[in-house]
Amino acid sequence: MNTAASGSAAIAILRSAKPDLVVLDLMMPDLSGVDVLRFIRSEPRLAGTPVVVLTNTYMNDLGMQAAAIGIEKAMLKANAVHLH
Repeated sequence: MNTAASGSAAIAILRSAKPDLVVLDLMMPDLSGVDVLRFIRSEPRLAGTPVVVLTNTYMNDLGMQAAAIGIEKAMLKANAVHLH
């Protein structure tokens, strides 16, 4: 499992990895999750990869853009269960 602390780091990982699933936050440093999602959907090798958005900003413009580009599911962080 790979993790990225920024949008550009996520894209760098995705250039060489082919994940089974991407869990994506919309609010990230330097590039938004929407930018990362656009990259995923534009790459033929990644275009079919399921993307789940986990964010606190789903109902704003970024959330609507992500839904329009194509995601499998969106979950609000406030509703996520924390397992310890």
